[in-house]
Amino acid sequence: MPNKITPLITGIDKSGKIIHKEVLVNKDTLVNIDINGDQIVIKTNTEYCVGKLSECITILKKYKLESINEYIGDKTLLEEGLEQIKGHPISAIFIVHLDNFIIPFFEGNNELNRISFEILRKYQEDIKEQINGGGRQE
Repeated sequence: MPNKITPLITGIDKSGKIIHKEVLVNKDTLVNIDINGDQIVIKTNTEYCVGKLSECITILKKYKLESINEYIGDKTLLEEGLEQIKGHPISAIFIVHLDNFIIPFFEGNNELNRISFEILRKYQEDIKEQINGGGRQE
């Protein structure tokens, strides 16, 4: 049976590269991927890997997430987010897929970034609570 992958959060830097992904696999496994150059960090409910893509590929294959640089989700929201980056002092955006909104992070503005981080962290906590409590209501 193929894995059902539900995108939750995608982080994209100002150059348009994916730097973060959170997905829900089969409604019960949260997979969190951070990408920094050729280094990745993968966390699931039960697994953890830090290293190069080749060192963590087993976990990615298990969940059918080998294409870590591929955007999963509403392309319209992605285009809107990338448009927001152009000409603005934004260092990254985080797309929250299920609620269709974008959280920006700004270059050199620690106060706004603190607020953005709090919003993102709250959403991440809500996701974990919903998964542990029986899943998100749709």
